[in-house]
Amino acid sequence: MKNRNVLVAALGATAFVLLCGFSCGRPTPERAKRYVDMRIDDALEDLKATPDQKTKIHGIVDGLFPEAVSLYQQHKTTRVEVTNILAEDKVDAPRLHAIADQRLEAFRGFLHKAIDGVVAAHDVLNPTQRAELVQKARERQKEEE
Repeated sequence: MKNRNVLVAALGATAFVLLCGFSCGRPTPERAKRYVDMRIDDALEDLKATPDQKTKIHGIVDGLFPEAVSLYQQHKTTRVEVTNILAEDKVDAPRLHAIADQRLEAFRGFLHKAIDGVVAAHDVLNPTQRAELVQKARERQKEEE
């Protein structure tokens, strides 16, 4: 279970980066993809992953990436819509709640797929690699205390 938590955290962080963008320059799907691939490559290199493991894990991420980009694009559209609602003399609170519910459901659906990806990545890695990920996660948690 803890191994899955580490991978969930990694994919969650990736999703967060994809949905929120980057601090330097405007985010684009291409920049986000390069960043995600770089981070995954670094992690897999540290784990001494085999070429087959690298291919499988990149395949998992590549399967999630288009939906993450779509969620980010929807987020941009939603911000415009919410701003327009707030610009009105009378705010349509039920509409704002409906928008929030729609966004939460979309993100929830993506997170469930991301968790499935974490489970698949977990199964690709060997026990030693998973233990190393857990150790790194614990070290980071201590740093954050």
